[in-house]
Amino acid sequence: MRASEQIDLYATNGIRILNAIAQNINRTNLNDWQKETIIKNYVNNFAEFESIYVTDKTGRQIVASEFETTPLSPPSEGGEGGGNKTEAFSTVSKREVYKSEVFISDNLVPLMTIAVPIIRLNEFEGMIAGEINLTNMWRLVDSIRIGNSGFAFVVSKSGLLIAHGDSSSKVRVIQEENLKDMDIVKSVLRGESTVSFYKDYRGIKMLGVSAAIKSLGWGIVIEQPVAEAYAPATKLSYELTVMVILFLIVITVIGYLGGNRYLLTPIANLMGGTREIAQGIFGKKVAINTGDEFSELAKSFNYMSEKLIELQEDIRKKEREATIGKIASGIVHDLKHPVRSIENNSKLISRLYSDEEYRKTFNNIMERELLNINRFLDDLHELSSPKPLEFVPVNPEGLVINVIESVSVEAKNSGVEIIKNLSADGIKVSADKFALERVFKNIVINAIQAMPNGGSLTIDCHCDTESSSGEAIPFLNISFQDTGIGIPPDTLKTIFEDYKTTKKKGLGLGLAISKKIINQHNGTITAESTPQKGTTFTIKLPTI
Repeated sequence: MRASEQIDLYATNGIRILNAIAQNINRTNLNDWQKETIIKNYVNNFAEFESIYVTDKTGRQIVASEFETTPLSPPSEGGEGGGNKTEAFSTVSKREVYKSEVFISDNLVPLMTIAVPIIRLNEFEGMIAGEINLTNMWRLVDSIRIGNSGFAFVVSKSGLLIAHGDSSSKVRVIQEENLKDMDIVKSVLRGESTVSFYKDYRGIKMLGVSAAIKSLGWGIVIEQPVAEAYAPATKLSYELTVMVILFLIVITVIGYLGGNRYLLTPIANLMGGTREIAQGIFGKKVAINTGDEFSELAKSFNYMSEKLIELQEDIRKKEREATIGKIASGIVHDLKHPVRSIENNSKLISRLYSDEEYRKTFNNIMERELLNINRFLDDLHELSSPKPLEFVPVNPEGLVINVIESVSVEAKNSGVEIIKNLSADGIKVSADKFALERVFKNIVINAIQAMPNGGSLTIDCHCDTESSSGEAIPFLNISFQDTGIGIPPDTLKTIFEDYKTTKKKGLGLGLAISKKIINQHNGTITAESTPQKGTTFTIKLPTI
């Protein structure tokens, strides 16, 4: 606290002054008269000093500001006196600062003695000691008031009461009362700052706050009667109690008249919904239409319930993907080599038959089925170990032409006519050639398979622009429009999700993988369909 710092500073300042005097009288070879003049000037200029004296290195007094006055109070064996020359000199000769106990002079002035060593060329040359008047410290303590009955008091390092702000307790200071048995005094003399309750010498319960004056080993305590300290809180507590009682009465009346509708029912509904969610029944919605905070709370509850369903589905999807990914990796590894063997052996088997027509049919069937198996394995491989894309400038129109050529036989056999409307020759995008070609091929094959009775597939490729922040952004538009069986609306919503398919064969990975690839190209893919009329897939890619 600030008071302890001020008292600390008061004593520390006295030590600084004595050190300054020691330096002055030690700086040159001064005679005793000159030294006496110096210390008398200091006593005259610094009111806190009653007297100052100097000894040589043997402890013999050589000069003093007042020769007729004993610089240290006479020692009393085992008493609390101000100390003696022997004790002071013994401490200072060890090059330590001496600080005596506080004592009361004959004219009832509080004093203490401070002594410091005189060092010259790193050699002990003597001691300079001064009696410090602590009247200013008393005035400082007297100025500290808390309420009507709160005062401060100071104890020395031995627990001696050396200052008290209450005028009725001044006599206790004169009588040198010792407070070392008080718990708060014990704590502060250990250097601890504490807040505690205790009874004073009158038996009155007090609230005390203490702080150590570390440079002196003293302590200061500011105390106030508990009844006075807590009077505002007691009054406030009484007022709050009255207000709470009135509030409870009002709430009881409201609850009796309309609380069931406006308070209890909404709370019960929310608690019921919370219990169902805790039991794992997500999607529970609460209907509260009170038009107040309960309605807003119900909206937040319903929003949370919807998000829990989405989160649950997302977790299930990720678990399913992880499981199937592990299985897929094993299947691809185990089937790749047997499929290669079947492909090679089928070519040998076809040569065993002399019927050309039979061999042609056999080869066509084997080629088609092996192609389906390899596509299936490719999808599984992509699911378990997706390859990183390698982006280079690519002309997508060229990839479309390659795909049309590769499926021409299958399209012809299915009675599907492929119509080309290509007007983007020379337009390039940043793409992985093989990944993008796979997307185109997957869409074209799906379209052919969606027209088992024949039909037409129109592939349109052209450059277009769209406005963004007032700026025209060019992009490549590629659409695949078939006249097949179409896709039901419910299925269309999830057509790009994993394991969604409209065919009897396959895992439903093709379009999901295609969407991921297009997303990696910073593009978009959408689907529009009318059952029994056809489907259109549209891909948009940024140009370079």
